[in-house]
Amino acid sequence: MLVSIVDLGSTVLYVDAAYYLNLVTGEPTSYSLINSTTVACTSVDSGVGIGTGTGKVNSSLCTTSTVGGLAYNSYAFADGLFYTPVVNRLFGDYAYEKVRDRW
Repeated sequence: MLVSIVDLGSTVLYVDAAYYLNLVTGEPTSYSLINSTTVACTSVDSGVGIGTGTGKVNSSLCTTSTVGGLAYNSYAFADGLFYTPVVNRLFGDYAYEKVRDRW
């Protein structure tokens, strides 16, 4: 798919989420994060929830009171699959910069 998008030239901008998020989780301290391996949320789902499995942490149930006293904005992952709001904001800023720089 990327090759097809690149072939469109100047009419399409590809923002590589996998590349950026690998940078963030590989060097979390460079992005003001303290942890990219432990999940911030402690909300365990009794059902399959969002597809992470029965008895697994479910970020859709997470609130500021279910992060175990952690500074959740310093963590990369909310659960085993989804990023915390701060990482989503970082990616949004990255994508915005790419669009702005291209404009």
